Amino acid sequence: MLRYKGVVLDSLLEDRLVAETSQTSEDRGRVERLAADKRQLGQLLLESSQRPSKERDQRVEALEQEVERLEGELAQSVAGLGRVRRVLSVSVGQVQAVLPRDGALIEYVRYAHYLGQGRSEWRYGAVVLTSSGEPRWIALGSAEEVDSAVYPEGMRPISKLV
Repeated sequence: MLRYKGVVLDSLLEDRLVAETSQTSEDRGRVERLAADKRQLGQLLLESSQRPSKERDQRVEALEQEVERLEGELAQSVAGLGRVRRVLSVSVGQVQAVLPRDGALIEYVRYAHYLGQGRSEWRYGAVVLTSSGEPRWIALGSAEEVDSAVYPEGMRPISKLV
């Protein structure tokens, strides 16, 4: 979850920085490719925590290398790019260190659960992080059931991935 959030935050901050300072259409094209690669990387990172596979791990590695390459190219023409990523890299231990002893961080996730034979269904889960110990995954059930219990009649979440 931290990696996924980090990728999303990195994308927002870096894309804004580059958009504000880009002078050439070549840089703007790189920014668009970088944003697309980061979105795809974020999605793969989230999926890989649910259903790891060698193929997905290889795709994640390739996208991470492509993102680094594009950031490097953009960093040569835009001062400051790349510093944002180091600022936002956070570990589980760092988050735990700032949590109160009796507190917890709970991250809710809506994800596509693979049912086999090319089928999936939307489900919810939560990652619970306390000030010590390993993060815990708690399955909350099908999205249809949770949505009907949480949202008023006729309303649904804004996005497929919450």
